Amino acid sequence: MVTAAAVDPTPADGDARRLPRLNTLWVEGRLTYVEQACLCSAVRAGHPVTLYSYFDVSGVPAEVEHRDGREVMPERALVKHRQKDSWALAADLFRYELLRQGRGVWIDADLVLLRPIEIAGRAVLFGWQKPGLINNAVLYAEPDSALLSALESHLAQPHLIPWWLPWRKRWPYELRAALGLRPLTLAENRWGITGPRALTYVARELDLTGSAEPPEVFYPYGPKRARDAFDPTVDVRSRFGARTRAVHLWNEIIKGLKLRPPPAGSFMAEICAELGVSTAGTA
Repeated sequence: MVTAAAVDPTPADGDARRLPRLNTLWVEGRLTYVEQACLCSAVRAGHPVTLYSYFDVSGVPAEVEHRDGREVMPERALVKHRQKDSWALAADLFRYELLRQGRGVWIDADLVLLRPIEIAGRAVLFGWQKPGLINNAVLYAEPDSALLSALESHLAQPHLIPWWLPWRKRWPYELRAALGLRPLTLAENRWGITGPRALTYVARELDLTGSAEPPEVFYPYGPKRARDAFDPTVDVRSRFGARTRAVHLWNEIIKGLKLRPPPAGSFMAEICAELGVSTAGTA
C-alpha cells in the first residue's frame, strides 16, 4: 500500500474539469467482482480513486490507489456493530473524518458510477434515497463545513441518542441518560446511529435538505429492489433517468449474491463485461 501522508484530492493530469478524488474503505478481505466493478467504473468515469484498508485486502484493481486507513483514522477507532456483525459503523466514522481532512469525495464501494461526479462550486454533495431519508453512500462536505461540525457534535454525545426517532421509540435512550446509566457504545447502540438517519437529521437542523440531489441521481432504486441487479429478467437500466450518475447496489442486501457469478444477461453481468472485470473463481 502507498503510505505517504498527503493525498491530492484532485487529478494531477490537469483535467480541465478537475474531477475530485473519490475515496472508499474496505477494512479487510478480498474484493469481490462487485467491488472491483464499482471501483473500475469510477476510474472509467475519469476520477482518481483511492481505496483505504486496515488489514489484508486483495483483488484491488491496478488503476486504484491502495492506501493504509490509519492515515485517516486510527485502528482503535474501528467499530463493528455487534448485532449486525458489520463494518458499516466504522465506514461512517471513517468517511466523516476523511472529509474533515479534505481528501475529496466519499463513495461506498458498492456504487457503480455511470457519469463523473463534480463538486465545483458546491459546499456539500449528497442525495435523497427516498423522501425523508438522505443517504451517505455519496458524500462531500468542505472540511470546515457546518455539516461536519454538527455530525462531530452528534457523535461526541456521551449518550448518543437517535433524535430522529419518534418519542415512543426514543424515550429509552433519553431515560438511560437521565438515570446516569452507562452510555451504550456505538457497537451496542441502535443500527444506523451514525449513518443516513443521522445525516438526514443534521441536514434538517442546518436547513441543508434543499441541497440534496433527487433519488434519480444516486439511488435510482431502493434496497427492496437490490436483487434486481442480478436478475436477467429485470431491466434495471429502465429506472435510470437523464440525471442518473450512479447506482447504489445495497451491499447489505446482496452479500449472498456476490458469492457466485452474476447470471448472464443481468445488469451486474453486463457491467462486469463492460469493464473487463472477471467473475470467474467466485467463491
